[in-house]
Amino acid sequence: MFQYHLPTPPLAIAPRPFPDELLLSWICRLAAANHVSLDLFFPEINAVSHHLLNLNPGERIITRLAAMARLPHSTLHSMLLPNQFPNLPLLSFLQAPEPADISSNKDQSESFPLPFCTECAGEDERQLRSVYWKAEIGLHITTCCPRHGTYFDYACPGCNRGELTLAWDQARLIVRCSQCSWRP
Repeated sequence: MFQYHLPTPPLAIAPRPFPDELLLSWICRLAAANHVSLDLFFPEINAVSHHLLNLNPGERIITRLAAMARLPHSTLHSMLLPNQFPNLPLLSFLQAPEPADISSNKDQSESFPLPFCTECAGEDERQLRSVYWKAEIGLHITTCCPRHGTYFDYACPGCNRGELTLAWDQARLIVRCSQCSWRP
């Protein structure tokens, strides 16, 4: 496993996590707020399973993130799926499909292994808010948006062939199609 041994400086901008936010979502928002690509900001992202990251990434990663964001460890621990859903059996978290890799490219877009509700993404963008993923999306039993009742999707509803990606617009995350530049 990747080991990070450099001192951990505090970030200039550290948005606070939403109470119902998925840990990986918050990590993406931290990177976007500081205008840093995800793999440079958090090198462990490619070495740690995204599902393990949301379950229990280990104390080293929690300690590093807490120091960078000037947050108590308890705040980050509360974002882990078993703590957000204590009544669900552990098996619902562990039966995970193989996610796509998160990768960076020159236009600062990120492939993201979590599905999007295009209606939620559109509402966030119209209100100039950063997209974030609620903890329910980390559960592999969730197939529809709890707010809109629409099916989650990875593909673009505009062209049906492009992958929905994260684009970094100033200090917030927005959703775009990698093929046709569709936006919600």
